[in-house]
Amino acid sequence: MSITTAPRRLFALCVISFLVLLPTFPVAAQTFFTDVTEQAGLGAFLGRDARNVVFVDFDHDGYQDVFITENGPSATRTGLFHNTGDGHLIEQTFRLPTELHREDGFAGSIFGDYDNDGDEDLFLVVWPHNVLLRNDRGLFTQVDPGSDMSDSLRTDNAIWLDYDRDGYLDLYVSNQYADEGYATRTNRLLRNQGDGTFTDQTAVAGLDILFHPELGGADGGMAAGDFDDDGWPDLYVGVFGHANHLFLNDGAGGFRDATIGDIADEGEAFSLAVGDIDNDGDLDIFQGAGGSNEMGFRSLLLLNLGEGEFIDVTEGVGLGVEVVGSSVDGVAFADVDNDGDLDLIMGISIKEDWGYRLLLNDGTGTFADHTAASGIEDYGPYVAIGDYDEDGFVDLLYASFNRNLTALYRNNGNGNHWLRVELVGIESNRRGIGSRLLATSG
Repeated sequence: MSITTAPRRLFALCVISFLVLLPTFPVAAQTFFTDVTEQAGLGAFLGRDARNVVFVDFDHDGYQDVFITENGPSATRTGLFHNTGDGHLIEQTFRLPTELHREDGFAGSIFGDYDNDGDEDLFLVVWPHNVLLRNDRGLFTQVDPGSDMSDSLRTDNAIWLDYDRDGYLDLYVSNQYADEGYATRTNRLLRNQGDGTFTDQTAVAGLDILFHPELGGADGGMAAGDFDDDGWPDLYVGVFGHANHLFLNDGAGGFRDATIGDIADEGEAFSLAVGDIDNDGDLDIFQGAGGSNEMGFRSLLLLNLGEGEFIDVTEGVGLGVEVVGSSVDGVAFADVDNDGDLDLIMGISIKEDWGYRLLLNDGTGTFADHTAASGIEDYGPYVAIGDYDEDGFVDLLYASFNRNLTALYRNNGNGNHWLRVELVGIESNRRGIGSRLLATSG
């Protein structure tokens, strides 16, 4: 992510429903995606400065809706689109408070059920005061989450996690630029008290760290996941220009800095994706590099060896040529062809030229470029993954903050099978964030 003042996209490892792939067969050459932006009803955001895009079932009807935010002095709009279930998206921004329109726009958004009432609430990154919206059966109301969340902050990123496993979703947010009048430039861990308020537990948890001497809590993507397979959610923070960090949860309310080996790369961290690329049961990391028009970027594919140890395998899995010298501005793992392994989707730029890459996993964790067959002709660096038409194949929603672009691409699918699973927490948080599901076939 960038070290400039431009706001960035947010990533959350908050998978509410996902696909488990059944036995599959090789798929013949095809075009993977079709542009359905106008057909679906997203024309209202064509030509606008969209910055953050999200698939979310905000009304809990079983269909993935769409949320879009703009950014910048002349781009202060949010858009909430209801999925009618027949391939169309109808704008219903009236469900959001009108006072959300802010002069400086929105850096991003993440959805999560913080009050465990069964619907997705919304945390908006808005400078200088972040906003928490409670979802009440599809209508959003701004709430007071307590003074520790209401400070003047220059937040660039946020993720939900239940770090203490008490059944309530907590927040981890990255902040910058204390010298510009903001309260702090360290990242913050905000614990959900279970009564609708959050308290700052950063120092208590051992996370009171300046990652960057100038930017403080600057990050190049953040993720929560069980990286050492001990049942507790850990934290990974990519840092632009300084060492990336891995914090392992000690199970007692704190974190241990486990930044060793290739994790500690001091590159230009800019984007992040986490997933199990080799189907060995642990979480691997793709750390995209970028953030300026300079050449020499080098992104990393970090393979998890177990117990929190990672090794750089970028060239060994076929990604060296694809990522060296390119700014990877957005990235996501998704099984595009339903063959049972995670593929890689990247939005890249080289100086002023934008690009896109679709890299398919061959089942062993090695990737090959299939961009020419993707069917994607226009794209932005920010991408969301979801199945908006409920056909079992992941669709793509793109946005670009400086190309006035929002685009929805429908996955054309193939003959491979799928199974949808929706998690409902009883003792855990309502959406089961942090859960692990193991599936076998054959």
